[in-house]
Amino acid sequence: MDQARDEPQVNHPLHGVSSPSSTSSSVLSSSSLSATMPSRMARKRARNSRCRRKNGFLASAECISISCLVVAFISAEYVCSQQHPYQQHQNQREQQQPQLRRATDRSPLERWLTVTDAETDFAIEKRHNSDLPERDVRVNIFARPTTMPVNDATPMPTEVPSTRPTGRPTPAVTPSMTQAPTIQPSRMPTSAPVPGETSTPTSLPSDGPTARPSQGPTQSPSQGPTADSATDTPSQPPTVSETDAPSVGPTPAGQTLAPSSSSMPTNPPPESLLSYLTRTLTDDGSLQTTGTPQALALEQLSMTNPSLDPANPIEELEIVQRYALNTLFYATNGNDWFVNGQWTTSAPICNNWDNIICGDATQPNLVTIIALNENDMMGSIPSEIRGLRGLTFIDFAGNSLTGSIPPQLGQLAQLDALDLQSNFLVGMIPTELGTATALRSLSLFSNQLTGPIPPEIGTSLPNLESLLLNDNLLDGQLPTTLSSLTQLTSLILEANRFSGISTLPSSIEILFVNENNFFGDFPMQIGDLTNLRLFNAAENSFSGALPDIFGGLTNLAEFKMSANFLSGDIPTSLLNINSLVNLDFSLNTLGSNFPSIWNGVPSLTNLNLRDCRMIGNVPSDISALENLRVLTLSGNNLFDPLPAELNLLTSLRELYVAETTLSGVTPYLENLRILDIGTTFLQLDAQYFSSPNIQALDVAAIGITGATLPPPDGVASESLRLLDLTGNRLGNAFPVQFATNFPNLETLILNDAISSGAAPETLNLFQNLVTLSAVNCGLFGNLPTTIGAVTTLTSLTLSSNILSGNIPSEIGQLLDLEEFNLDRNFFGGAIPSELGLLTKLKDVNLSGNSLDAAVPQQVQDLPNFGDFVL
Repeated sequence: MDQARDEPQVNHPLHGVSSPSSTSSSVLSSSSLSATMPSRMARKRARNSRCRRKNGFLASAECISISCLVVAFISAEYVCSQQHPYQQHQNQREQQQPQLRRATDRSPLERWLTVTDAETDFAIEKRHNSDLPERDVRVNIFARPTTMPVNDATPMPTEVPSTRPTGRPTPAVTPSMTQAPTIQPSRMPTSAPVPGETSTPTSLPSDGPTARPSQGPTQSPSQGPTADSATDTPSQPPTVSETDAPSVGPTPAGQTLAPSSSSMPTNPPPESLLSYLTRTLTDDGSLQTTGTPQALALEQLSMTNPSLDPANPIEELEIVQRYALNTLFYATNGNDWFVNGQWTTSAPICNNWDNIICGDATQPNLVTIIALNENDMMGSIPSEIRGLRGLTFIDFAGNSLTGSIPPQLGQLAQLDALDLQSNFLVGMIPTELGTATALRSLSLFSNQLTGPIPPEIGTSLPNLESLLLNDNLLDGQLPTTLSSLTQLTSLILEANRFSGISTLPSSIEILFVNENNFFGDFPMQIGDLTNLRLFNAAENSFSGALPDIFGGLTNLAEFKMSANFLSGDIPTSLLNINSLVNLDFSLNTLGSNFPSIWNGVPSLTNLNLRDCRMIGNVPSDISALENLRVLTLSGNNLFDPLPAELNLLTSLRELYVAETTLSGVTPYLENLRILDIGTTFLQLDAQYFSSPNIQALDVAAIGITGATLPPPDGVASESLRLLDLTGNRLGNAFPVQFATNFPNLETLILNDAISSGAAPETLNLFQNLVTLSAVNCGLFGNLPTTIGAVTTLTSLTLSSNILSGNIPSEIGQLLDLEEFNLDRNFFGGAIPSELGLLTKLKDVNLSGNSLDAAVPQQVQDLPNFGDFVL
């Protein structure tokens, strides 16, 4: 809608603790990594949701290395849909860090920034309309991969039309390849669906029946599988009942329904087939148990490919692969997958079954890639997946898989990348994964895994480059064996319960250990990570002075230590790293003088020293930070005026100095977008009210009077979106002139700023207002019916006034309203039934009035009625 919303966005310091998200890249290119990272509060909400990616299953082949792969993995976007059950960890850090502010404690500016920026971190250009070098060091930890590096010599996969019905989202297409791609741990090549369009149902070529059974295969007793011995032969052959069989969604256009049992092949499965599969893949008796995924898989294989003979070495591979894939299908509710074209049919697996890619010309029938991410898989991963011995890439991310990680995955000797992120997996990381020695990328984040990291991960995976374990319940010390991973570039352990850091390999470029239980002195071994680019240890319990060990980290671009218990000065070696872009020491107890030498970090764009108990004045040498874009000094013991040299910071876009004892006139910075000087002794330069670039002014409680405000007629600033005048002295009238002065104003906060006045009849002039709060302003009279014309409102708070009369029925026109507070007034009469039209209402408080006790049924039917205070 405006410039601020069309640019990449930033997690602002006033949101609370600024912390990165939960993934990483294995390398940062020198060109650009313009991805954003969600703040902690945004990630917590994402952590309670199943996150779905916008960009489909498979991705284009643009990268050629693991490093590029992980960068691509980090930079995709998410959109969240279903509720995630992971709740246990989300309040852990608030309990350990009492100084952290909750979302409900935020100032209006913080809330506006939250809405405006979706609480993302460190993407300032979203408001600044620029493209500066700090983009090179941003990562989006919760992003999902959109590209997969493919060897230049490898032909790109071709698209095969999907068999999915019109109207359902198409996560992927089925690629066919004549030569096996060089697989890196990332997303598969894809043709992303066009927004607003649905896939056209077409039929895929098939050598046999084109449909899967509607409720699993069904056979007559004469058709049941027989075993080699009496103990293997059930008295009745396996059949599928309605309760046993997987449910089936609508049959896609272009596919035929499964034939009835009378038209199925009459040949029973060869006796040797059951014996062979029992001996090679399934020896737990599930093949002989009616309704199990294994029994269904065998029955379907026997019906669709009755001539397969395990005694024939040429057919052995096809038997094992078909059976393993069929088992996966039935074990994870394959009938309800978003994409399942040709699965379990007699059609050749390669080039026909959706989201499967096979080998090159030397092994054209060997399944090498299976990508079923975001495919509505439900259930557990079966151990029979080990039968796909040619797999190099498994992607089951973003589904609803439960149970534990099967240790049999360690038997896949060719496996290059395993992505099981964003599921509901539980239990420990199996030590057997250490036997998959070809692994280069292991992504298990956003599950509910427990226990320590197996030492085998470090001793047996020499090629591992990316280890993503964030957002789980893992604990214990980091194993010392991690130092053996000489190829490791990305280690993401955020949001777990780890308590000790061991020696790490110097190859690491990205290290996120924030939101854990680390404590004590800062680990000295961090100074040995000479390739380190991004480091985040925020929200732990590190204490004491930070050691001066950073002289060798010449590539360091981001250093975050917010919300710990550090004290003392910022090390000199850290302030002499030319590549440093983002420095965050907020919410510590440094208690030292404000640093006065800043010419050693010329690339710095974001400096956050909020609530560090720093003492003194802001030095004029800060003008050496010519690339600085965000400066946050709020909550410190700073005094004296701001230095006039701030005018030299022409790149500065955001300045936060609230809750200090600074005095004097705030320097006018024409390029400034956000200014927060609330609760200080500073005076606002009146030019800010007419600035062509200013978007948010938090000037709460600084003694502004009505005379300081712009005149009633004429436009003052078209760019201003938020204005917080809380606790000032504006006089006896509601400032209706703001509707003209600031035509694009979205948030207006007037709490305790008006001594008295009638509720204005011209509220309808505020055509873009989203949030209006006028608490304790002495407003009297009726709430005007014109309020119904401000249809953009999502929050209306007029508590603690002397408003009276009936609540106007025109409130029912505010269909986007989520927050409605009229408590502690003098309203009477009935609660308007039109309130029941506001289905988005979440927070309602009408207490402290004289309203009728009866609540209209329409209001009681609202989804969040139980939370209302009436």
